[in-house]
Amino acid sequence: MSRAHMMHDGGGAGAAPKIEVSVDDITLIYQQIESILNEFEMNIMPKVESLGNNDFYTSGKAQETMEAFQDANDRVLEIFGHYNRASMLVVETLEEMMRIDEAIALQIIEKLELA
Repeated sequence: MSRAHMMHDGGGAGAAPKIEVSVDDITLIYQQIESILNEFEMNIMPKVESLGNNDFYTSGKAQETMEAFQDANDRVLEIFGHYNRASMLVVETLEEMMRIDEAIALQIIEKLELA
């Protein structure tokens, strides 16, 4: 089991609240988010684009019926954006943990198989 990393805001008077972040937990979160993003990029996004360019959906009688399709398409892109931002925040957390503690840095590198 890896040890938890203590993070605090470093500002203000008095004792800052501390947050314990386990290397195991944060690397697992990173790996799961990356897996979701890969699924979006490899499978979901190409299919959404393909459907959006299909003449059946962009012309004729289906056009009016399928107006909701663009809303659904926008929602998929919005979800992808949320996962992408979450990934960036997790990476920032990992980088900060690695900057603060060399032993934790080695654990993160090992868990993410970067070495």
